[in-house]
Amino acid sequence: MKTLALALTIPAVLVVATIAQPHKISAPLIGAKLPDFRTKTVDGKEFHFYGLAGKKAAVFYVMGADCPIAKLSLPKLAALAKKYEAKGVAFVAVNPNGSETDAQSLAAAKAAGVTFPVLPDREQKFVDYVKATRTCEALVVDGQATLRYRGSVDDQYGLGSRKPKASKTYLTDALDALLAGKPVAVSSTADVPGCLIDRNQPAPPAPTSGGARGEGEPEPIPALVLPEVGKVSYSEHVAPILQERCESCHRPGQVGPFPLQSYANAKRWSAMIGETVNNNRMPPWHADPRHGNFANDRSLSAKEKATVLAWVKQGTPEGDPKKLPKPKSFVAGWNIGKPDVVLKMDKPFKVQATGVLPYKWFRVPTGFTEDKWIQAAEVKPGARSAIHHVLVFLDDKRGGVPNGLDGFVAEYVPGESPMVFPEGIAKKVPKGTDLMFQVHYTPMGTEQVDQSELGFIFAKEPPKEIADTIGILSLNLRIPPGAESYKSSRSFTVPVSSTIYSYSPHMHVRGKAFRMSATYPDGKEETLLSVPKYDFNWQTRYMLKEPKKVPSGTKILIEAWYDNSSKNPHNPDPTKLVTWGEQTFEEMMIGFIDVVSEGNKTQQLRMQNFLGGLGQRRRTGQ
Repeated sequence: MKTLALALTIPAVLVVATIAQPHKISAPLIGAKLPDFRTKTVDGKEFHFYGLAGKKAAVFYVMGADCPIAKLSLPKLAALAKKYEAKGVAFVAVNPNGSETDAQSLAAAKAAGVTFPVLPDREQKFVDYVKATRTCEALVVDGQATLRYRGSVDDQYGLGSRKPKASKTYLTDALDALLAGKPVAVSSTADVPGCLIDRNQPAPPAPTSGGARGEGEPEPIPALVLPEVGKVSYSEHVAPILQERCESCHRPGQVGPFPLQSYANAKRWSAMIGETVNNNRMPPWHADPRHGNFANDRSLSAKEKATVLAWVKQGTPEGDPKKLPKPKSFVAGWNIGKPDVVLKMDKPFKVQATGVLPYKWFRVPTGFTEDKWIQAAEVKPGARSAIHHVLVFLDDKRGGVPNGLDGFVAEYVPGESPMVFPEGIAKKVPKGTDLMFQVHYTPMGTEQVDQSELGFIFAKEPPKEIADTIGILSLNLRIPPGAESYKSSRSFTVPVSSTIYSYSPHMHVRGKAFRMSATYPDGKEETLLSVPKYDFNWQTRYMLKEPKKVPSGTKILIEAWYDNSSKNPHNPDPTKLVTWGEQTFEEMMIGFIDVVSEGNKTQQLRMQNFLGGLGQRRRTGQ
């Protein structure tokens, strides 16, 4: 095995290259020798690239102190370094983010257990030379300073996806091949899942394209026709949009991985803002606007989207700070007001720093000695940044764990408003009931402590109408290995005239698309909700601006599509047959509706729903 040589006839200083577009499999520089350079580490020590002479290989990892994916991946690099340094491999981190300080880099490295050198690249010469565009990229050079691999560390974490463990270990495969004196089989990956580098001069977002649809899947949401908006500035044009569309999550103590309440923060994350707005990943909203009119619609208008993209393209001008809107105020405590009762987990739960956790269940007794009518309910998570969702179920005292098939009494999902019913409408919590908190934790790079709680506001008097959550579901899931567009459906005939207040689709990580439609007694058909690109990360409750009245005899059809192929980046194992189950590596198919029935005959809805599901299972023999 050759070791790193010093006698290379190449320039001793890195040259500045132009900003590159994201590299693909045919990424340049593979097989090229990297030039020598000297710099200081973030803690002030001297670093000399060719001073690594004698090493069999070196790994350069592009890090970001604040990038949420880097926070998950950096501890993995720290562990790999301890394993491979003994085999003659050097590890080095490089932070090119223009607005991150040495102190931030040092703190992030320390939190991840990193002991190898961390280099600042504030002028972005290194990443320009190697044409890196995102954090979390690993570059491997051999003993002759020749680039042999570049790309993802592995496939465990991605933009909006995570797996219990990696199924492809690109970095260690490359190192093992080099140490064995063999060619590297995969020299680069198709893409890198990290955050866009915080460029001194932000590049405009790259265009995106959609994937292929299966037969019968909902039509994609049409692209917005963006108007010309002329010159824009943060203070006058962009800040109001961020306030209304982003700050509910992107502020301290909330689920957003970084705040967006100042020009400095918006400029720092402008590249990622441009990318996520351009490809409609943010703000998170997945309903087709052609079907339904929703009170909690978070999507950007054509003018808002054009304004944000123009601001990034024009170099993120600040404008006149005097034109900034008045800061938006947020409720510090309970959004529903002071609860009549607060119920919480009996003890704190430690959320590990990395990896994937199965759903956790926590029993919370109510102590109610009489039936209670709930006018409003709010779940307040104790560790928002590490919680994907909290669902609160009523324990039926029949043994086992509630499965949510008949709905839930309250929920927390990032970006959603708490449940508040109009006056005269309430949900029932029977006396003696225990609550079961189902919590989906998502580790975010550092250990967190959670002790979530639930607040109830009681109706002042027994309600005129009883609200309920009905789950229209299909238990007969058998998703074949490799299937790109497996369809499941279930119909439900409404036995009594009812009023629907919201729709909530629920699938897991293989969920691809969802549609809810109605056929009325007169034969008229209507699409109630269409989600052409389902995203498990956002369990949205689509709250109607105007409640939907459905007469007795209306047939509601639920259709769901699943991608169990290797093309789905969220898929933990495309070789497995997938059936119904609570965990994210299993699947569910539920269309929840918040509903009030005429004459408070909700039990008839429940019974009809139960019999319909039972009949479907008998027909399919599952």
